[in-house]
Amino acid sequence: IAIPKSARFLRRHHRCAVLREESDMYKVCSNCYDGELVYGSPEYQDIVNPHKALYVLGSWSNWSELEELEMGDDGAYEFPIQLGASLRERFSLVVDGDRTLTVHPILDDADQHARIEGPDRGGGNKRWLLDGQQDGSSEGSIY
Repeated sequence: IAIPKSARFLRRHHRCAVLREESDMYKVCSNCYDGELVYGSPEYQDIVNPHKALYVLGSWSNWSELEELEMGDDGAYEFPIQLGASLRERFSLVVDGDRTLTVHPILDDADQHARIEGPDRGGGNKRWLLDGQQDGSSEGSIY
Protein backbone atom coordinates (compact mmCIF):
# COMPACT_ATOMS: atom_id res chain seq x y z
CA ILE A 1 0.00 0.00 0.00
CA ALA A 2 1.35 3.39 -0.90
CA ILE A 3 1.16 5.99 1.87
CA PRO A 4 2.32 9.53 1.14
CA LYS A 5 5.44 10.50 3.09
CA SER A 6 3.61 13.49 4.60
CA ALA A 7 0.96 11.20 6.14
CA ARG A 8 3.49 9.42 8.36
CA PHE A 9 3.76 12.49 10.54
CA LEU A 10 0.02 13.05 10.90
CA ARG A 11 -0.52 10.10 13.30
CA ARG A 12 -3.89 9.32 11.73
CA HIS A 13 -5.19 7.18 8.91
CA HIS A 14 -4.44 8.36 5.42
CA ARG A 15 -7.43 8.87 3.14
CA CYS A 16 -6.75 8.94 -0.57
CA ALA A 17 -8.45 11.63 -2.62
CA VAL A 18 -7.43 10.03 -5.90
CA LEU A 19 -9.53 7.14 -7.24
CA ARG A 20 -9.41 5.12 -10.42
CA GLU A 21 -12.29 5.41 -12.82
CA GLU A 22 -15.18 3.18 -11.70
CA SER A 23 -14.92 0.81 -14.67
CA ASP A 24 -11.14 0.26 -14.37
CA MET A 25 -9.76 -3.06 -13.15
CA TYR A 26 -7.37 -3.47 -10.21
CA LYS A 27 -5.13 -6.14 -11.74
CA VAL A 28 -2.03 -3.96 -11.36
CA CYS A 29 -0.75 -2.02 -8.38
CA SER A 30 -1.29 1.72 -8.08
CA ASN A 31 2.34 2.40 -8.99
CA CYS A 32 1.95 0.58 -12.35
CA TYR A 33 -1.53 1.92 -13.15
CA ASP A 34 -1.56 4.38 -16.07
CA GLY A 35 -5.30 4.96 -16.61
CA GLU A 36 -7.45 7.97 -15.82
CA LEU A 37 -8.02 9.10 -12.24
CA VAL A 38 -11.12 10.56 -10.67
CA TYR A 39 -10.93 12.99 -7.76
CA GLY A 40 -13.42 12.79 -4.92
CA SER A 41 -16.54 10.68 -5.04
CA PRO A 42 -19.16 10.40 -7.78
CA GLU A 43 -21.99 12.89 -7.80
CA TYR A 44 -25.30 11.09 -7.42
CA GLN A 45 -28.65 12.57 -8.19
CA ASP A 46 -31.81 11.43 -6.43
CA ILE A 47 -34.73 11.15 -8.80
CA VAL A 48 -38.37 10.42 -8.19
CA ASN A 49 -39.67 7.07 -9.41
CA PRO A 50 -41.60 7.91 -12.61
CA HIS A 51 -43.79 4.80 -12.13
CA LYS A 52 -43.17 3.59 -15.67
CA ALA A 53 -43.44 -0.06 -16.66
CA LEU A 54 -40.04 -1.70 -16.27
CA TYR A 55 -39.13 -4.94 -18.04
CA VAL A 56 -36.23 -7.36 -17.79
CA LEU A 57 -34.64 -8.90 -20.86
CA GLY A 58 -32.25 -11.74 -20.11
CA SER A 59 -30.02 -14.56 -21.21
CA TRP A 60 -32.40 -17.18 -19.76
CA SER A 61 -34.87 -16.42 -22.61
CA ASN A 62 -32.12 -15.96 -25.22
CA TRP A 63 -32.87 -12.20 -25.12
CA SER A 64 -36.25 -12.78 -26.77
CA GLU A 65 -38.87 -12.14 -24.07
CA LEU A 66 -39.60 -8.92 -22.20
CA GLU A 67 -40.87 -9.80 -18.72
CA GLU A 68 -42.46 -7.09 -16.58
CA LEU A 69 -41.06 -6.37 -13.13
CA GLU A 70 -43.52 -5.95 -10.26
CA MET A 71 -43.46 -2.80 -8.16
CA GLY A 72 -43.76 -3.37 -4.43
CA ASP A 73 -45.53 -1.12 -1.94
CA ASP A 74 -42.20 0.58 -1.22
CA GLY A 75 -41.75 1.53 -4.91
CA ALA A 76 -38.95 -1.01 -5.50
CA TYR A 77 -39.14 -3.17 -8.61
CA GLU A 78 -38.77 -6.95 -8.22
CA PHE A 79 -38.33 -9.94 -10.51
CA PRO A 80 -37.06 -13.41 -9.55
CA ILE A 81 -34.29 -14.80 -11.76
CA GLN A 82 -33.49 -18.53 -11.65
CA LEU A 83 -29.94 -19.62 -12.48
CA GLY A 84 -29.57 -22.08 -15.34
CA ALA A 85 -26.92 -24.76 -15.87
CA SER A 86 -24.16 -22.20 -16.58
CA LEU A 87 -24.81 -20.61 -13.16
CA ARG A 88 -24.54 -17.21 -14.87
CA GLU A 89 -27.37 -15.02 -16.14
CA ARG A 90 -27.07 -11.62 -17.79
CA PHE A 91 -29.88 -9.09 -18.09
CA SER A 92 -30.93 -5.59 -19.11
CA LEU A 93 -33.74 -3.37 -17.86
CA VAL A 94 -36.07 -1.90 -20.48
CA VAL A 95 -38.43 1.05 -19.93
CA ASP A 96 -42.02 0.91 -21.24
CA GLY A 97 -41.23 -2.00 -23.58
CA ASP A 98 -38.92 0.12 -25.76
CA ARG A 99 -35.79 -2.03 -26.19
CA THR A 100 -33.74 1.04 -27.08
CA LEU A 101 -34.61 2.82 -23.80
CA THR A 102 -32.72 1.14 -20.96
CA VAL A 103 -31.64 1.57 -17.37
CA HIS A 104 -28.14 0.10 -17.34
CA PRO A 105 -24.86 -0.16 -15.45
CA ILE A 106 -21.90 1.95 -16.58
CA LEU A 107 -20.05 -1.18 -17.78
CA ASP A 108 -20.87 -4.62 -19.12
CA ASP A 109 -21.14 -7.66 -16.81
CA ALA A 110 -21.68 -5.40 -13.81
CA ASP A 111 -22.63 -6.54 -10.34
CA GLN A 112 -25.00 -4.88 -7.90
CA HIS A 113 -22.39 -2.31 -6.86
CA ALA A 114 -22.01 -0.66 -10.28
CA ARG A 115 -23.30 2.84 -10.84
CA ILE A 116 -26.54 3.01 -12.85
CA GLU A 117 -27.31 5.22 -15.84
CA GLY A 118 -30.46 5.94 -17.81
CA PRO A 119 -33.08 5.61 -18.83
CA ASP A 120 -31.44 6.47 -22.11
CA ARG A 121 -30.37 4.98 -25.40
CA GLY A 122 -26.73 4.58 -24.30
CA GLY A 123 -27.07 1.11 -22.76
CA GLY A 124 -26.02 -0.84 -25.82
CA ASN A 125 -24.38 -3.98 -24.52
CA LYS A 126 -24.06 -2.84 -20.90
CA ARG A 127 -25.74 -5.52 -18.85
CA TRP A 128 -25.78 -6.88 -15.33
CA LEU A 129 -24.34 -10.29 -14.51
CA LEU A 130 -25.63 -12.65 -11.84
CA ASP A 131 -22.64 -14.91 -11.23
CA GLY A 132 -23.66 -18.02 -9.33
CA GLN A 133 -20.21 -19.55 -9.96
CA GLN A 134 -18.59 -16.74 -7.99
CA ASP A 135 -21.31 -16.83 -5.32
CA GLY A 136 -21.09 -20.63 -4.88
CA SER A 137 -24.74 -21.06 -5.90
CA SER A 138 -26.25 -24.10 -7.57
CA GLU A 139 -28.43 -24.52 -10.64
CA GLY A 140 -31.99 -23.41 -9.90
CA SER A 141 -30.99 -20.84 -7.27
CA ILE A 142 -33.27 -17.80 -7.27
CA TYR A 143 -31.87 -14.28 -7.24
